[in-house]
Amino acid sequence: MDRLQNHIITLEQKIDRLYTVVEHLNNRFEETITMRNSASENSENVAINESSSENHHRGFSAMMGHKDVLLDDDTNTGGNRASDGEEVSPEIQIRRLNTQLAAAYNRIAALEEQLLAQRIHF
Repeated sequence: MDRLQNHIITLEQKIDRLYTVVEHLNNRFEETITMRNSASENSENVAINESSSENHHRGFSAMMGHKDVLLDDDTNTGGNRASDGEEVSPEIQIRRLNTQLAAAYNRIAALEEQLLAQRIHF
């Protein structure tokens, strides 16, 4: 059982690190947009970029609530209960964590593509 719990803890730590990377990429993306906005010469372009930045924030918030992202409200309290109160097996917990890990990797890849696309436009 200790081996399984260690595996779960390791996966949770990986997910936490991935969320940190996603936040870092999001910050870099926002910096790129800010630099792009400051380089704009006319106010019409600035208004368009601000609108696109607002849409990006909405999109990021929506992505964090995406169907592929499983939110655990009780990760620090031993979250081994399902929403209906039944005990969740360690195998299901591992599957959930693996799903979160895959979703985080996909989100990182999407953010990297957006960042590269923004850099190409400079």
